[in-house]
Amino acid sequence: MSVPIEIDAVRALDLLEREVEGNEEYIYNPVDFTCHYAHEGQPSCLIGRALYQAGVPVDVLEDMNGWGVIVAHSIRRILAIHNVYVTEGALKVFYAAQVRQDVRGRWGEALLDAKKAFVQVIVEEVDDDSTEDS
Repeated sequence: MSVPIEIDAVRALDLLEREVEGNEEYIYNPVDFTCHYAHEGQPSCLIGRALYQAGVPVDVLEDMNGWGVIVAHSIRRILAIHNVYVTEGALKVFYAAQVRQDVRGRWGEALLDAKKAFVQVIVEEVDDDSTEDS
């Protein structure tokens, strides 16, 4: 059994920032008009590359191909089967970047959307904490 990989919103944003650095103008070209987390044995899209940086093996990324966006139940199940645990906040951050990328947005734009999602995640967490304290 592999060592668990845990990704929260902070780590998700950090992974995206590292991947986008120097590639802000890059526009992802999907393979056969379909986004792939991995292609030809290499991480492919922005989310696939970020997950790979976090330690997710390419074969797991390849298993994710064709199952939809990062928030899809099937993708979350594949990750969990392989001991990869992504928090709801991280999923929101990744999804924001993925949506922008998938409409042929530049990776810099995808990162800005991820940052907006991150702020919203933090606001929701603060709201949840203040509700619990009431």
